[in-house]
Amino acid sequence: MSGSNDGQLVRAVRAGNREAFDLLLQHHQGLVRKIISTYVEDGEEAENLWQEVVATAFEQLARLRRPEVFGPWLKRITVHCCLSWQRRNGKNPVCFVSWSEGQWDQAMGTEPSPEQILLRREMQRLVRQAVLSLPGYESDVVWWCDLEGYTCRELAALWGWTERKVIYWRRRGRKRLRQILQNLFSEEN
Repeated sequence: MSGSNDGQLVRAVRAGNREAFDLLLQHHQGLVRKIISTYVEDGEEAENLWQEVVATAFEQLARLRRPEVFGPWLKRITVHCCLSWQRRNGKNPVCFVSWSEGQWDQAMGTEPSPEQILLRREMQRLVRQAVLSLPGYESDVVWWCDLEGYTCRELAALWGWTERKVIYWRRRGRKRLRQILQNLFSEEN
Protein backbone atom coordinates (compact mmCIF):
# COMPACT_ATOMS: atom_id res chain seq x y z
CA MET A 1 0.00 0.00 0.00
CA SER A 2 1.45 3.37 -0.94
CA GLY A 3 1.57 6.46 1.23
CA SER A 4 -1.23 8.01 -0.85
CA ASN A 5 -3.46 4.98 -0.14
CA ASP A 6 -2.59 5.29 3.54
CA GLY A 7 -3.53 8.95 3.34
CA GLN A 8 -6.90 8.15 1.80
CA LEU A 9 -7.61 5.55 4.50
CA VAL A 10 -6.58 7.92 7.29
CA ARG A 11 -8.95 10.55 5.94
CA ALA A 12 -11.71 7.91 5.76
CA VAL A 13 -11.08 6.94 9.41
CA ARG A 14 -11.29 10.58 10.43
CA ALA A 15 -14.62 10.75 8.62
CA GLY A 16 -15.90 7.86 10.75
CA ASN A 17 -15.09 4.78 8.65
CA ARG A 18 -13.88 2.18 11.19
CA GLU A 19 -13.20 -0.41 8.44
CA ALA A 20 -10.58 1.93 6.97
CA PHE A 21 -8.64 1.75 10.25
CA ASP A 22 -8.81 -2.05 10.12
CA LEU A 23 -7.38 -1.95 6.58
CA LEU A 24 -4.51 0.28 7.72
CA LEU A 25 -3.75 -2.13 10.55
CA GLN A 26 -3.89 -5.16 8.25
CA HIS A 27 -1.39 -3.56 5.94
CA HIS A 28 1.08 -2.52 8.64
CA GLN A 29 0.53 -5.36 11.11
CA GLY A 30 3.50 -7.45 9.93
CA LEU A 31 5.98 -4.63 10.38
CA VAL A 32 4.54 -3.53 13.72
CA ARG A 33 4.68 -7.08 15.06
CA LYS A 34 8.24 -7.45 13.79
CA ILE A 35 9.28 -4.32 15.67
CA ILE A 36 7.53 -5.55 18.81
CA SER A 37 9.32 -8.90 18.54
CA THR A 38 12.69 -7.13 18.67
CA TYR A 39 11.78 -5.85 22.13
CA VAL A 40 9.62 -8.62 23.60
CA GLU A 41 10.06 -12.38 23.35
CA ASP A 42 6.94 -13.43 25.29
CA GLY A 43 3.96 -13.95 22.95
CA GLU A 44 1.36 -12.74 25.45
CA GLU A 45 3.32 -9.57 26.19
CA ALA A 46 3.79 -9.02 22.45
CA GLU A 47 0.02 -9.28 21.95
CA ASN A 48 -0.56 -6.79 24.78
CA LEU A 49 1.88 -4.40 23.13
CA TRP A 50 0.10 -4.83 19.78
CA GLN A 51 -3.16 -3.82 21.46
CA GLU A 52 -1.45 -0.83 23.09
CA VAL A 53 -0.07 0.29 19.72
CA VAL A 54 -3.49 -0.04 18.07
CA ALA A 55 -5.22 1.92 20.85
CA THR A 56 -2.55 4.64 20.86
CA ALA A 57 -2.65 5.00 17.08
CA PHE A 58 -6.43 5.26 17.06
CA GLU A 59 -6.44 7.85 19.87
CA GLN A 60 -3.68 9.92 18.26
CA LEU A 61 -4.81 9.68 14.64
CA ALA A 62 -6.35 13.16 14.69
CA ARG A 63 -2.89 14.57 15.51
CA LEU A 64 -1.23 13.05 12.43
CA ARG A 65 -0.56 16.09 10.25
CA ARG A 66 0.43 14.23 7.09
CA PRO A 67 -1.86 11.22 6.60
CA GLU A 68 0.33 9.83 3.79
CA VAL A 69 3.12 9.07 6.29
CA PHE A 70 0.93 6.84 8.45
CA GLY A 71 3.39 3.91 8.19
CA PRO A 72 6.45 5.71 9.61
CA TRP A 73 4.24 7.42 12.19
CA LEU A 74 2.87 4.04 13.31
CA LYS A 75 6.44 2.68 13.49
CA ARG A 76 7.41 5.48 15.86
CA ILE A 77 4.35 4.83 18.03
CA THR A 78 5.31 1.14 18.12
CA VAL A 79 8.87 1.84 19.22
CA HIS A 80 7.73 4.32 21.87
CA CYS A 81 5.16 1.82 23.21
CA CYS A 82 7.86 -0.85 23.38
CA LEU A 83 10.27 1.42 25.23
CA SER A 84 7.52 2.48 27.63
CA TRP A 85 6.66 -1.17 28.24
CA GLN A 86 10.30 -1.91 29.05
CA ARG A 87 10.47 0.99 31.51
CA ARG A 88 7.17 0.01 33.18
CA ASN A 89 8.33 -3.57 33.56
CA GLY A 90 11.81 -2.75 34.81
CA LYS A 91 13.43 -4.22 31.73
CA ASN A 92 16.64 -2.92 30.28
CA PRO A 93 15.94 -1.47 26.84
CA VAL A 94 17.49 -4.22 24.74
CA CYS A 95 16.92 -4.93 21.09
CA PHE A 96 17.81 -8.46 20.10
CA VAL A 97 20.61 -9.03 17.61
CA SER A 98 19.48 -8.37 14.05
CA TRP A 99 22.04 -10.72 12.54
CA SER A 100 22.16 -14.33 13.59
CA GLU A 101 25.16 -15.26 15.67
CA GLY A 102 26.47 -17.25 12.68
CA GLN A 103 26.40 -14.16 10.47
CA TRP A 104 28.37 -12.23 13.08
CA ASP A 105 30.88 -15.06 13.42
CA GLN A 106 31.36 -15.18 9.67
CA ALA A 107 31.77 -11.39 9.40
CA MET A 108 34.27 -11.29 12.27
CA GLY A 109 36.10 -14.45 11.21
CA THR A 110 36.13 -15.82 14.77
CA GLU A 111 33.86 -17.28 17.41
CA PRO A 112 32.80 -14.34 19.63
CA SER A 113 33.18 -14.58 23.38
CA PRO A 114 30.15 -13.98 25.63
CA GLU A 115 31.59 -10.56 26.43
CA GLN A 116 31.82 -9.71 22.73
CA ILE A 117 28.21 -10.78 22.20
CA LEU A 118 27.05 -8.57 25.08
CA LEU A 119 29.16 -5.67 23.81
CA ARG A 120 27.68 -6.08 20.32
CA ARG A 121 24.15 -6.07 21.73
CA GLU A 122 24.86 -2.99 23.84
CA MET A 123 26.30 -1.21 20.79
CA GLN A 124 23.19 -2.05 18.76
CA ARG A 125 20.97 -0.78 21.59
CA LEU A 126 22.90 2.50 21.77
CA VAL A 127 22.74 3.03 18.02
CA ARG A 128 18.99 2.31 17.91
CA GLN A 129 18.42 4.65 20.85
CA ALA A 130 20.47 7.36 19.12
CA VAL A 131 18.49 6.91 15.88
CA LEU A 132 15.23 7.28 17.80
CA SER A 133 16.51 10.51 19.33
CA LEU A 134 16.91 12.10 15.90
CA PRO A 135 14.22 14.60 14.94
CA GLY A 136 11.27 13.61 12.72
CA TYR A 137 12.18 12.65 9.18
CA GLU A 138 15.85 12.12 10.03
CA SER A 139 14.92 9.38 12.49
CA ASP A 140 12.43 7.77 10.13
CA VAL A 141 14.70 7.69 7.10
CA VAL A 142 17.80 6.51 8.98
CA TRP A 143 15.74 3.85 10.77
CA TRP A 144 14.18 2.46 7.61
CA CYS A 145 17.30 2.68 5.41
CA ASP A 146 20.07 1.79 7.82
CA LEU A 147 18.36 -0.45 10.37
CA GLU A 148 15.54 -2.03 8.36
CA GLY A 149 17.39 -2.29 5.04
CA TYR A 150 15.11 -0.31 2.74
CA THR A 151 16.72 1.55 -0.16
CA CYS A 152 16.13 5.26 -0.67
CA ARG A 153 14.21 4.41 -3.83
CA GLU A 154 11.93 1.99 -1.94
CA LEU A 155 11.21 4.56 0.77
CA ALA A 156 10.50 7.25 -1.80
CA ALA A 157 7.96 5.00 -3.51
CA LEU A 158 6.42 3.91 -0.20
CA TRP A 159 6.07 7.43 1.19
CA GLY A 160 5.28 9.24 -2.06
CA TRP A 161 8.47 11.32 -1.86
CA THR A 162 11.18 11.95 -4.41
CA GLU A 163 14.28 9.82 -4.02
CA ARG A 164 16.27 13.04 -3.67
CA LYS A 165 14.20 14.04 -0.61
CA VAL A 166 14.87 10.68 1.06
CA ILE A 167 18.59 10.99 0.33
CA TYR A 168 18.60 14.52 1.78
CA TRP A 169 16.98 13.43 5.07
CA ARG A 170 19.19 10.33 5.28
CA ARG A 171 22.32 12.44 4.85
CA ARG A 172 21.15 14.92 7.52
CA GLY A 173 20.17 12.11 9.86
CA ARG A 174 23.46 10.27 9.45
CA LYS A 175 25.42 13.45 10.07
CA ARG A 176 23.49 14.17 13.27
CA LEU A 177 23.71 10.49 14.31
CA ARG A 178 27.48 10.58 13.86
CA GLN A 179 27.65 13.63 16.17
CA ILE A 180 25.44 11.98 18.79
CA LEU A 181 27.50 8.79 18.79
CA GLN A 182 30.81 10.69 18.89
CA ASN A 183 29.57 12.68 21.89
CA LEU A 184 28.31 9.52 23.56
CA PHE A 185 31.56 7.65 23.16
CA SER A 186 33.73 10.61 24.10
CA GLU A 187 31.73 10.89 27.36
CA GLU A 188 32.34 7.21 28.13
CA ASN A 189 36.12 7.48 27.64
